[in-house]
Amino acid sequence: MSNYISTTALAKKLGKDSRELFTLLSSGGWIVKVDKRWQLTNKGRFEGGVLLDHPKYGDYVAWPECVVKHPILIGLPAAPWTASKLSAKLSLPARLLSLVLLDLGLVTRGPKGWLVSAAGRDCGGMQYHTEKTAIPYVCWPESILDYQPLQKAVGALTIAGPSMSGRQLSSSELQLLENWLYLHALHYTCGRQFDMGASDFYFPNCALHLLYWPQREGADQVAKRLALTDHLQGRAIHYIELRFEHPITVSHIDDVLPGILLQAGIAVY
Repeated sequence: MSNYISTTALAKKLGKDSRELFTLLSSGGWIVKVDKRWQLTNKGRFEGGVLLDHPKYGDYVAWPECVVKHPILIGLPAAPWTASKLSAKLSLPARLLSLVLLDLGLVTRGPKGWLVSAAGRDCGGMQYHTEKTAIPYVCWPESILDYQPLQKAVGALTIAGPSMSGRQLSSSELQLLENWLYLHALHYTCGRQFDMGASDFYFPNCALHLLYWPQREGADQVAKRLALTDHLQGRAIHYIELRFEHPITVSHIDDVLPGILLQAGIAVY
């Protein structure tokens, strides 16, 4: 008699995330959700699946251990990628990737979570909902990595990336910062002028200036920047400063800048 294992245990044997495997088996027609519980389809039963009873949690789908070597299981389509898995592949923060997909028109915002758009469905996007809270999220086929607009947008989030908004800034570091601000749909201007120089970004909704300190800057530039901060302080003008100890990346920006902006009255996440 075969030993049966749960779908979660099967996922561990296959080296997959359990949610990923449930999605894969559902896409392959092996299981279907009925009244918020997974049930076997006829195809799932044919492949050896059974319903077992747990004394505490009730019935659950189980599989013979030998199914890990089953050619039909191996031949199932690859599990769609969640935004988290896709973001890891692209080396981007997951929440920032969602904004990239929004900017490309592949998803739209729901009251909570994300909804796949018609353009997103054309790229293979599939709509799912979390099991307990029904929050919507979108999964993607691996082929989304070949989608050129996505490749271009990801390229814009590197230190040498092009402008996403059409604004051309004086340095690649400022351009990367501006691309991050653009994705968050913040209302800002670039290079607000004063008698003593210019701030890098200005947020008119809260009269806030942002000054970025590059890692490498000549003595003259440092002196001008210090004169500008003295000018702003002397006139009680609201400003924040941004510095990084390491070479700037979009991940560093995404880790640091939201908290600085929030303390200044601007929420981005």
